[in-house]
Amino acid sequence: WTVVYGAVVALSQSHLRACIAWTVLSLSAVAFAGIASGTLDGVVGGIVLWLSKTFSVSGLLLVVALVEARVGNRPLNAFGGLAHAAPALAGAFLVLSLACVSLPGTLGFIAEDTLHKGVVEVSAWLLAAVVLGVGLVAVILVRVFGLIFLGPSTRLHDMDVLPRERAPVTLLVLAVVLL
Repeated sequence: WTVVYGAVVALSQSHLRACIAWTVLSLSAVAFAGIASGTLDGVVGGIVLWLSKTFSVSGLLLVVALVEARVGNRPLNAFGGLAHAAPALAGAFLVLSLACVSLPGTLGFIAEDTLHKGVVEVSAWLLAAVVLGVGLVAVILVRVFGLIFLGPSTRLHDMDVLPRERAPVTLLVLAVVLL
């Protein structure tokens, strides 16, 4: 039930870093649920999902750190319109967020499907909690994307990825897309 608990707590957070931290806890609990199921599909799915989440969550946390380096740690509703000044950051955040919730086409999708097959052998209720938690995290990440990057721009200058930041952000985005 940590999957659902982490997502519900993330939903109530008003600051970016806290919200992302609770979603990461929720997503880690998904992988642990697969491993704890003890079934072959659950364990393999959980381990591969953890590998997938290593790249997507690391990239998401990097983008969050870059956003906070530019505008500071502030309430989620105090951002808005950052995509106009930082389109590469917005794109990276969106791709990495979708990879965090195992969008089809990512390694996480295959891993989560395998994990679901293993978890349902143990308990349909556990599978329901996993699906509910991941669904809530998806809603949270899309909401956070909208609050930070969409809306009218209040930034007058370019705040996008700097040349020294481009390589790590690009590599992590490519890792979640190509693996």
